[in-house]
Amino acid sequence: MANIDLITGFLGAGKTTFIRKYCRYLDSIGISYAVIENEYGTKGIDLRILQADGITTDELFGGCICCTLKVGFHDMLYTLSDKVDRIIVEPSGVYDVSQFFDVLSSEALDGRCKVGNIISVVDPTRLDSLDDLSCEMLKRQVMCAGGVIFSMDCDRSYLPMLESITGSKVDLIDYNDLEALSVCGYFDVSMERELTHSAGYLSTVVKPLPCEDMEERILKLFSDSNVGRVLRVKGFWNGYLVNAISGHIDIYKCDGEEGLNVIGLDISRKKITEVLNNGLN
Repeated sequence: MANIDLITGFLGAGKTTFIRKYCRYLDSIGISYAVIENEYGTKGIDLRILQADGITTDELFGGCICCTLKVGFHDMLYTLSDKVDRIIVEPSGVYDVSQFFDVLSSEALDGRCKVGNIISVVDPTRLDSLDDLSCEMLKRQVMCAGGVIFSMDCDRSYLPMLESITGSKVDLIDYNDLEALSVCGYFDVSMERELTHSAGYLSTVVKPLPCEDMEERILKLFSDSNVGRVLRVKGFWNGYLVNAISGHIDIYKCDGEEGLNVIGLDISRKKITEVLNNGLN
């Protein structure tokens, strides 16, 4: 029977970076695993990052596994459950974790897999910038987690801010304590089902024209209120891999299928395209 480890975290929290570290630990103790990646928009870059490390990874994209891709997620768990000891699931950053337990309660999965650990990765430096809906998403993720870690090895001084969002005490585990995280378990917290995130969070894919000021244009998406509230930009543009959140952007030379996946609240595809392709003010 395979244990299912769910690695949650809001958009850009650092889930993929942690999963790379977690997989190396599982390799070291002889536990076989597979990874399921879920991209809210089109095909993302996380799959390529993990595969570059030699990590067996499957991907579900074009929606969220708590709603539009729920059936596909169930079927993928069924297929992988008799092949590995653990299945590590990285859902989208806007995943409603309450739906995870619904999927795992399926009769078809009974005796094939079970919930192992739920680990929530939190970027504490961005807590004060979250809107109400995002805070509710984060709260649900943290409440169900058996292990909560701060990404980038941030210090504990941010803990009171996180506890003000969750409304309860949070026990942090050290980011590097992989042994504790591998047995941290989970909490099946009773909460309202079907938090409809799709009414607020939108995703659009734009294929911008080649240019020399990519970084300036991407950063403008986060500051220009005309495009809506952009939370994440990921993808490939003009031979570069782009991975950006507000205030931070990584751009690497890398070929891939052209297209930037932009995720945010009430975003305008037309305005986003204008910022990426037209003259900058």
